[in-house]
Amino acid sequence: MGNGSKLRAMMAAGLFAGMVAAPASAAVLFSDDMSSGAAWTVNAFSADDTATFGYDYGALAGIPAAPTAGSDTVGLRLDANTVDGVEGGVTVTATGQSFSGIYTLSYDVWIQWDSTTGGSTEYAGGGVGYDGVTQQGDLGTGSGGHLLLVGDGSSSRDYRMYKDAGEQFLASGQYNPALTSNTDADPLLQGISPSVDMASFDPPQTGATGLTGDGVPGWNWTHVDMIVNEAAGTIRIELDGLWLGTLDTNVGSPVPLSGAISLFHYDRYGSVAGQWAAAYFDNIVVTDVPEPASLGLLALGGIMLVRRRYR
Repeated sequence: MGNGSKLRAMMAAGLFAGMVAAPASAAVLFSDDMSSGAAWTVNAFSADDTATFGYDYGALAGIPAAPTAGSDTVGLRLDANTVDGVEGGVTVTATGQSFSGIYTLSYDVWIQWDSTTGGSTEYAGGGVGYDGVTQQGDLGTGSGGHLLLVGDGSSSRDYRMYKDAGEQFLASGQYNPALTSNTDADPLLQGISPSVDMASFDPPQTGATGLTGDGVPGWNWTHVDMIVNEAAGTIRIELDGLWLGTLDTNVGSPVPLSGAISLFHYDRYGSVAGQWAAAYFDNIVVTDVPEPASLGLLALGGIMLVRRRYR
């Protein structure tokens, strides 16, 4: 083989290897810091369930900046069952936005329960494949694949995955097999939600005191990644980098993978939980990653260009 042929072969091989081995850059399809509700639709169970965009959770609730927010403490506050003593909830969705293929929904969530009332079963979470109108939560309704966190860790299942209205239990085989349970007793979940002293960062007006339990989702920021692969039929859910589980359309019932996104908070019980029981969200981002097949075609195109150049 001549030097020219060797050079062309080396360049083609190098181009192919570089384009295949290099990680695909994610394109941002949608992002919002929740400082305004202009891009969102609110689906409330009743007038007692509200969404407040542009809420300074740092100044009014003593919450530190979300992990991906820098020093900004402005985001979304969701309240459920604050006055009327009736179970309810509120869901928000990005207006007119629909996603499909391979994409990731990422967000930061904080669930604050009111320690002055002895705790409260406040739930919060988010999801994909949402129909845009259904109230999310454990109210017998639900749309798409979604995650639910029980703020005060008072449930037998504090970290839950849902397909539409159907909760997926540990026995379904869709949870990380390294988990011994999906409660606050699991060592892996305790690692991402360690015990905190509520009084250490809580302003006087809430009156919060005492320690949360290890593994309790509340009074901690949790960064959530929901990684959708429509071709594979899966939604991989990660909490602060820990793989919680994968909702799989090939296991049990199917679940919508394309559609809108949802963020929600709800209170299952009629007892009023107190004014400081709320859910906060910040830094919502949806990104798209090119499929491997697309990268392969791109690399092949590059090789053909090299060959044409040296002819």
